[in-house]
Amino acid sequence: MKKMLRRIWPMIAVLAAMVSCNDDPANVPELPEPPGPTDKVSVELLKLDVTTTSVSFRITPANAERVAWVCRPASEKALTAEELLAEGTQGRADAVSEAKAEGLQPETDYLVQAVAVAGDRTSEIALLKVTTLGEEVEWILLTDTPVAGAYQLEAGADKSARYAFTLSTGDTTTDNLDGIIAGGAGAYVFTVELYAAACEDPNNPRIPEGTYTFDGHPLTGGPLTEGSANPAASAISYWVDARDAEWHDYPAAGSTVTVTHTAGGYVVTLSVDEHFGRDDEGRRHLDARYEGEIPLKWNLAYDAITDPVTTSFTGVDAVYMGDFGTPGHDNFQMDFYDGTPDEQGNLHEGNLLRLDMYMPLIEDRTMLYLAEGTYIFDYDASETYLGRGAIVDFFGSPMVFGTSWRVIDPEKGQRLGLITEGQLEVNRTGGYYYSITFDFRTQEGVSLKGTYEGKIDPIDNALDRPASPFTEDFHLDYGSDAYAELSYWGNKFDVVRPTTGTGFLYLTNPSTQEGALFTLNMPLADGCTLSEGTYRLAPEGDNNTDFTYRAGKVDGDAYGSFGYVHYKDEDLDVMDQLAPARGGEITISKEGVEYLVEWSLTDDAYQPNTVSGSFRGKLASIKDWSIYAAFGGEPAVYRPDGPRVARSREALERILNVRTRYR
Repeated sequence: MKKMLRRIWPMIAVLAAMVSCNDDPANVPELPEPPGPTDKVSVELLKLDVTTTSVSFRITPANAERVAWVCRPASEKALTAEELLAEGTQGRADAVSEAKAEGLQPETDYLVQAVAVAGDRTSEIALLKVTTLGEEVEWILLTDTPVAGAYQLEAGADKSARYAFTLSTGDTTTDNLDGIIAGGAGAYVFTVELYAAACEDPNNPRIPEGTYTFDGHPLTGGPLTEGSANPAASAISYWVDARDAEWHDYPAAGSTVTVTHTAGGYVVTLSVDEHFGRDDEGRRHLDARYEGEIPLKWNLAYDAITDPVTTSFTGVDAVYMGDFGTPGHDNFQMDFYDGTPDEQGNLHEGNLLRLDMYMPLIEDRTMLYLAEGTYIFDYDASETYLGRGAIVDFFGSPMVFGTSWRVIDPEKGQRLGLITEGQLEVNRTGGYYYSITFDFRTQEGVSLKGTYEGKIDPIDNALDRPASPFTEDFHLDYGSDAYAELSYWGNKFDVVRPTTGTGFLYLTNPSTQEGALFTLNMPLADGCTLSEGTYRLAPEGDNNTDFTYRAGKVDGDAYGSFGYVHYKDEDLDVMDQLAPARGGEITISKEGVEYLVEWSLTDDAYQPNTVSGSFRGKLASIKDWSIYAAFGGEPAVYRPDGPRVARSREALERILNVRTRYR
C-alpha cells in the first residue's frame, strides 16, 4: 500500500500544480463574448472637422453588431432607424472609427444621423448638427449709385411691385440707348430689376428684404412675380482688361440678388453667372456687394395722395375716343375739375379727376351720350366700366394711364392717386346734362369722393368705322397657289406675361391678292413654332394670354388680326381693304407637315358680319424675328422688312450680346 501511495503522490502533485496554474487570473486569456441579452446597444457621434464641402466625425459604438450613418441637409426629414440601416453608409461595429461626408454645399446646415443594432435590439439614433463653412468670396465692392432707383406698383403678372436700380464702381458711361455701362478699367455696372410686395408707404418705398432669383432666358423671359428678378431688364457690364473694351451680358437663370436692411440703407449682394459668357473664357461668375442707400422714386412720378378727399366738381372736358383701343366698347376720356384752369387749360390748384370710361358702342355719332348706369373697375362683369389707374415707365418718362385723381397745391405740388376700386353713377337729366356721383379708392385704400351736375358735350376724336368693307357675311376659299408665312417675335411684345410668345400668321392667295392676317398669342417655345389650338379674342386690357388673338385695329397702319385683307400691290405690302377681327375663333391643327387653319370671325361693323375661311398646306416661310425685337409696343401687321437669310439662333445671340467697344 505504501509503495502504491509513493507511486500516486507525484502524479497528484503534478495535477495539483496544473490546476493551481489555470486558476491564476493572470494566466487566463481574454476571449470575446457575444453581447448578453441585457447589454445596452448604443452609438455616439463627435464632430472632428468641418470645411466648405465636407464634415469629419468620430463614431463610437457599444455592444453593436452593425452600424450605419448618413449626412443629409437639415432641411430634409430625419430618417427612421430602418431607413438608416437600409440607406446609410456602413461603419465599423467592433471599434471606434472616423468617417467623412464629402460633396456638401457651402454655408448649409446638415444633420449627421447614426444607429447601431445587435440582434433584435436597436440603439437610439445619434444626431450631430453641423454647418459647412462659407466659401472665400472675392467681392466686387460697389461704391456708387449713378442713377436713382424706380418703384412701380402692380408691375408683375401677380400685381407685385417693381423695384429697379443700378449699382456700379469705377468709371461709367452710357451706350446709344442711354443705358449705363462700364467706362474704364476696373469698372463694373449691375442693373437690377426685382419684383416684390408693394410698400405700405408709396412715398417712401423700400425694397423688401429677401433673396430674389433670376429665372429665365434674357431673350425668352421668365416669370415676373414676387421674389423674382428679371433677366431681360437686368444687365452686367464690366471692363475686359485684355481687350481694353467693355463687355455686356445678362444674368443666367439661378443667379440671385439678396437684400437686407440696415440703419443706413441696404446691404445688397449679387451672386451672378453670365448667361452667354465670353468665347475665350466661357461664362464668368461674379460676386458683388453694395452697402448704402438706394433712393427710389415712386413710379418715377408724384407722391401719393394720403388723405381722403370729398369735393364737388365744377367743370369737365370730355373727348370721345371710339373703340380703337377697346374693340366692342366705346371709350370716353374726361377731366373733371373743381378749380379754374388757365388759358392753356392747365389747373394750378384744386382737384383734377381723369376718368377712363367705357360703354357699349354708339352707332349714331351725331349724339354722343354717356350710357346711364353704374361703372365699376371690372370689364368682365359689366358693359359699363372704368380703366384702372396705372403708371408705366415709357422710355424713361412716367405716363399715367386709366383713372387717376390729382390734388394740386401751388406750394406743396401735386399728389397723385391711382384709382383701382369703387364706382360711379351716371344719370342723364336731359340732353347732354348729367348728374354724376364718384365714390373711389386709390390703390393705397384712400377714399376719394365727388359729384358733378351739369353739361357734358364730348369732342369727337374717334377714327371712322367700320373699317370692314362688308355689309353681309363673307367666306374666303383659298386656291392652289395659297401662301402661308409665320413671323415669330418671341416674347418681345409681352410686358405682363413674358412666357407668352407672339406670332404673325400671313395667309394669301397671290392670284387674287386676298388673304388674312392674324396676331396670335401662344405659349413661348424654344424657337419658332405655330402652336396648335383654338384661339379666342384676347381680353380687353390683356394682350398676353396664351391661345388668344389680338383684335384688329386701323389707324394709318393696321394692327392685330383681320379675317380678310385685300392687297393693293404685287409685293403684298400695301393693304386697301381690311376686316378687323372683333370676335369669334381661329383654330389651328397640324397633320404631318401641313397645317389646317380655320376661322369664323366677326368684323367691326355696327351690325357685325361673319368673316370666315380656311387654309390647308405647309408654311412656305418661317421667320424668327425674336432676336431683333428690342423695343416694346405692338407692331404693325404689314410684312416686316429685314434680312431674308436665315441665321441660327446661336449666331443671332452672339451678334446681339457680344457688344465689344473700343476706345
